Amino acid sequence: MADNTLSEYDQDFAHAMALKLRLSREKKQKASEVSKPVSEPSEVKEEMIFDRSAIVTSVQKRHPGLTSEDLKIMEQEMAKMGY
Repeated sequence: MADNTLSEYDQDFAHAMALKLRLSREKKQKASEVSKPVSEPSEVKEEMIFDRSAIVTSVQKRHPGLTSEDLKIMEQEMAKMGY
């Protein structure tokens, strides 16, 4: 029988990515509610940039051997899986 539970590490990472996605959606929704005229598209794009540094720092504190590059690779893999 296969064990379908995630390790604590995987759970932490999944929670961090879920938080990232939720914050990103909220920021995009907020930006669309207060959208600027089409003549200023560059400013809207700059508003929608997500700063991952807080999440990366938090995950690295819980998992000291984890590098930023490792997290980037894991994030890309989760994106492929639809997370």
